[in-house]
Amino acid sequence: MEKNLNSSANLDFLRSVAISYVVIAHTLRFLNVDQIGRVELSIMGKLGVVLFFVHTSLVLMMSLQRQIADFGQHGFFKYFYLRRAFRIYPLSILAITSVYFFKLPMVTCTHPLSYSELDFQQLMSHLGLYQNFYKKPDILGPLWSLPFEVQMYIVFPLLFLLAKKVESTSILLAIWAGLSLVGNSLVPKIDNLNVTFSYYQIPNFIEWVPCFFAGVIAFHFYEKGTKQQLASWWLPVMLFLLVPVYILSSRFEKNFFVAIILGLTLPLIKEIKSTAVRFFSKQVAKYSYGLYLCHYISLYFAFELLSSYSWTVRWLAFVSSLVGISMLSYHLVEQPFINFGNRIVFSRKPKNGAHVSYKAA
Repeated sequence: MEKNLNSSANLDFLRSVAISYVVIAHTLRFLNVDQIGRVELSIMGKLGVVLFFVHTSLVLMMSLQRQIADFGQHGFFKYFYLRRAFRIYPLSILAITSVYFFKLPMVTCTHPLSYSELDFQQLMSHLGLYQNFYKKPDILGPLWSLPFEVQMYIVFPLLFLLAKKVESTSILLAIWAGLSLVGNSLVPKIDNLNVTFSYYQIPNFIEWVPCFFAGVIAFHFYEKGTKQQLASWWLPVMLFLLVPVYILSSRFEKNFFVAIILGLTLPLIKEIKSTAVRFFSKQVAKYSYGLYLCHYISLYFAFELLSSYSWTVRWLAFVSSLVGISMLSYHLVEQPFINFGNRIVFSRKPKNGAHVSYKAA
C-alpha cells in the first residue's frame, strides 16, 4: 500500500482532473457560455469538488498511516490537526483578507459580479473556515467547500482507526449506505428549515459526508492489497464519462454515487506509466490549492479589468496570471507553512524508546 499511496500518479491525475473541472466550469460561467440548451455545463465544477473530497479523504488516510509509522500513537490527534491547520489556513487567510480589503467582487463568477459585505462575526467565520454556519454568501466563491473539509478533519483520525480495525468491506459499505440514506432524508429538511433563518443557518454537512467516506473505503481496499486489475487508461475514461452522468442529473444524491464509484474503482486501476502524464499531473496537483482559491482573481483580472483588450491578450493574461499566482502561492505561502508545521511536529517526535507502533498499541 505504501507504494500505491505515497507516490501515486493516479492520485495526482485525479487531483489535476478535479481542479481542471472546477476551473473550466467557472471560466465557462464567467464567459456566459456554460449552457447548451437545458444542459448546464458549469455544474461539472461541483463534480470537481466531489472528486476533491474523495481524493482528500484517501490522501489523509495515507497521511495518518505515515504518521503512525513515524510516531506510533504519540500525539495522534494533535499532530494531525496541527499539520492540517498549517496546510489549509495560511493561503485561505491571505486570499480572504485580499478580497476583503480590496473589495474584490468574488462572490460568484456570474454577471453582475458582486462583493459580499461582512460584519465582524462573518469575517471571523470566513477566516476560521466555519462560514457555512452563516447565511451570508462567501466573500470568495470557491471557499464554500473548505468548511466541510475542515469540519471533516475532526473525525478523520477516527475514520482512519475505523478503516484499520474493520476487516469486512461489507460493514464499511453498509455505513456508507446508511450515511447516504440519512443524507437523502435530511438534506431537503435542512434546506427547508434554513429558509426560516435570517442570519445563521444549519450547514448541510450530511450532503458531503458520504463523499468523504468513499475515500475511506478506497483506503480500505488499498490497505487490503487489492489487486490492480484494470488498465491505467480506465482512470481518464471513467473521469470523463462521469461528466455527462453528473450534469444530466438534477438530484443531489448523484454526489454519493459518483463518490462511491470512484472509491470502489480507483484501487483497482493500475498506476499510470506515461512519463509526460505523470509529470504534468504532479505539477498541477502540487499547485491545485492555489489554483482552486485564486482562479476567480485571474478571471476577474483577465476578462473584467482587461475587457477592452483583444481576446488573445485576455486569454494570455488569464493563463499567465493563473499559473503565476498559483506558483507564487505555493512557494511563498503554502510550502513554507507546511514545512513549518512539519518542523513543529517532528521536533516533538518521541525517542526510539518511546515509539509505540500502531500494531503494538
